[in-house]
Amino acid sequence: MEWQLVENSQRVNVHPYEEAQGFQRLLDLPGYDVTALVEKSGKSAAHIYARLSLLQLIPTVAEAFVQERITASHANLIARLPQEHQQATFDNCWRKDWSDKEAHLLPAKFLSASIQTNLYLNLAEAPFDREDTTLNPTAGACVIPLIPLMPGPRSPAARQESSSLLLHLSLSTGRGSLSSVSVAAAT
Repeated sequence: MEWQLVENSQRVNVHPYEEAQGFQRLLDLPGYDVTALVEKSGKSAAHIYARLSLLQLIPTVAEAFVQERITASHANLIARLPQEHQQATFDNCWRKDWSDKEAHLLPAKFLSASIQTNLYLNLAEAPFDREDTTLNPTAGACVIPLIPLMPGPRSPAARQESSSLLLHLSLSTGRGSLSSVSVAAAT
């Protein structure tokens, strides 16, 4: 069975959802992790994580995706959302104009804009103090304050060293991988 799953993951015409299911079946076997899948399938870790995220789709959306009523772009956008928001977002994929007999699928960029507008919050407009660490003690503040540079007289060499100080933050993307953000501190 293992070799069949690996072989299926390498086929050109496999549906992304079926590929995700195959990856998950392999991950359920002893000794398999994403690194092993990368080695055996020849796919990147990002590709595998993107496919696995499709398994977060609620059944009605997954069925529509498998039946190719929505595109992979639509499915990926919806899969990133909490399941309680997926059905309403899926319903927003469609529009019926006055001259249409049936609703048609909107481009994924419109769905993305709808998600951005209707589901995401703009922290700049938040009605609470974003630097308040007591909002969620386990998560901390929404904004990480920069650490001030050491005060007092410094040599030109020390000033140069501190001016190139980088604050490096590791942020989880929610898919098990890490991305980095660097912020330069000014003197």
